[in-house]
Amino acid sequence: MPTKKLINISTKGGDSGTSGLVDGVRLPKSSQIFVVLGDLDELNTW
Repeated sequence: MPTKKLINISTKGGDSGTSGLVDGVRLPKSSQIFVVLGDLDELNTW
């Protein structure tokens, strides 16, 4: 079985506790939109 190589990506910019949307709006990581996006991402793996 082939092995997969893991790649770490880091901006080394620290974490301000916010994430950006495609339109440039920054929201707290606890915002409900990120929960929904994560759930949709998991649903797409089925």
